[in-house]
Amino acid sequence: MAAAKKSTPKKKANQKKTAPKRTKTSKQVEVDTMMMEVETATIDTSSVKKMSTKAKVSILVALMVIGVVLYLSRGLLLAASVNGEFIYRPTVISELEKRGGKQQLDSLITEIIIQQEAKKKNISVTDDEVNTEITKINDSVKAQGQDINTLLAMQGMTQDDLKKQVRTQKLVEKLLADKVNPTDQEIADFIKTNKDTLPKGQTDDQIKATVKQQLMQQKLSTEFQTWLTEAKKNASIKYFTNY
Repeated sequence: MAAAKKSTPKKKANQKKTAPKRTKTSKQVEVDTMMMEVETATIDTSSVKKMSTKAKVSILVALMVIGVVLYLSRGLLLAASVNGEFIYRPTVISELEKRGGKQQLDSLITEIIIQQEAKKKNISVTDDEVNTEITKINDSVKAQGQDINTLLAMQGMTQDDLKKQVRTQKLVEKLLADKVNPTDQEIADFIKTNKDTLPKGQTDDQIKATVKQQLMQQKLSTEFQTWLTEAKKNASIKYFTNY
């Protein structure tokens, strides 16, 4: 009896062969990722252009503003020009400091010391007191046939400078009031000694008031120098510029 043939299963004709999948290396994955980022990262060029235009306009406006400010404030830097050659304010200030810098600095130091000492002692001068003194000065100048503004201009001063000076003077008077007020006996002795030089046509009270003012000024001049020397000695003054 013949041996039976082994039947082998036939493969389907339409069965397709599948190729084995290849795994990507880490380097390939990195390259693919970068490509995807490049493809997806789109730039809105129109917004960039808009921002660029706004920036240009802003810069232009800023430059125009700076130009206007410099033109309006040119007097802060320039003093004059001669045939197109500029004279700068720092040059003028430097020359002024050489001629009177030390004197002006000492004057400012003195003014600050007076104000500080007055503040310590709660001493002040009202606007009414200043205006009253200004009126007296005006009347005195007019009586001599002169004009106060003309006199101030000759000294390089303004009405505000005069008021500031008067206020400082009144502060000094109050600070040293206990030392400069003349006694009745001192006033009487002065009138008796200087009877021939006193103004004519005034009442006794007017003469006493005039003499009292003169004696106060004399004492004030002497006492103030002594007081200022002591005040400067006790103050902490540091000089950063030498003239």
